[in-house]
Amino acid sequence: MRGDIVITTRGTVGNVAIYSDEVPYDNIRINSGMLIIRCGDKIDNYYLYQVLRSKWFYNQILSIQSGSAQPQLPKSHFLKMTIPMPNMNTQHKIAGVLSSIGNKISVNTAINENLRLQAA
Repeated sequence: MRGDIVITTRGTVGNVAIYSDEVPYDNIRINSGMLIIRCGDKIDNYYLYQVLRSKWFYNQILSIQSGSAQPQLPKSHFLKMTIPMPNMNTQHKIAGVLSSIGNKISVNTAINENLRLQAA
């Protein structure tokens, strides 16, 4: 479902993606090493996406993951993790600011890549 968040829980633990309108596929598949997070009406999915991508949250993952040969984040551990829960208006503002910054970074990265190719 559009707006769903996917997080990896095995191998490379903590990679996060969002199934946004920008994804060109109508159907996606995940494997058993991933969780789908579907937000209700009490949390903005883009806010949660940004929180899950943060260094602060990744440090929580590192502190509770298990397994040495292949790191894992069991669903039961994931459900016990904490996230800051400001009111919905604040969540929308945070998500908007961080999305704008992310978009600007993407544009700058594309510009830099274009300049690099022109210089080569």
